[in-house]
Amino acid sequence: MIPDCILELVASSPIVGFSGSRVAAPGAKKQISEVSRFVPSSSVVAVGCARGVDAIAREIFLEARVFRVASGDYGRGRAAFARRSIACVESCQGGLWLSFPASSCPPGLMPKKSAFNGSGSGSWASLAYAIAIGVRSVLWLPPSVFPPAGWGFSSCGSG
Repeated sequence: MIPDCILELVASSPIVGFSGSRVAAPGAKKQISEVSRFVPSSSVVAVGCARGVDAIAREIFLEARVFRVASGDYGRGRAAFARRSIACVESCQGGLWLSFPASSCPPGLMPKKSAFNGSGSGSWASLAYAIAIGVRSVLWLPPSVFPPAGWGFSSCGSG
């Protein structure tokens, strides 16, 4: 069950972004499906083009605004994935960023505008960037993963 404090954030957001691991953590699909019922039909949903969590969100939200590296809009090479993620996060200003990483945050990564520094985790870098630019953010973690110290997260319950 998703806590009411989260559902209220989702239900009041004009834009909701989804991000997470390319291999979704056990239970992530259920959580995304459950929270999706509270995204207003008038809200824009923003999501990337990756497998895993992105694909789950695209499957649920057929009208989602999909940020695709293959479009060429973000350049070429590995940096295009970071530029795509930055654009997706920035589109959620004034809205909500929902993050579903399957593993722990890379050591040393902190919320800052330069979060895309090659740490190896686009999910965590996207969340760090969202927090740094003031996008309200919600983090779902599998039971064996803990939120990173110093990021300012508060628990709204389990699940």
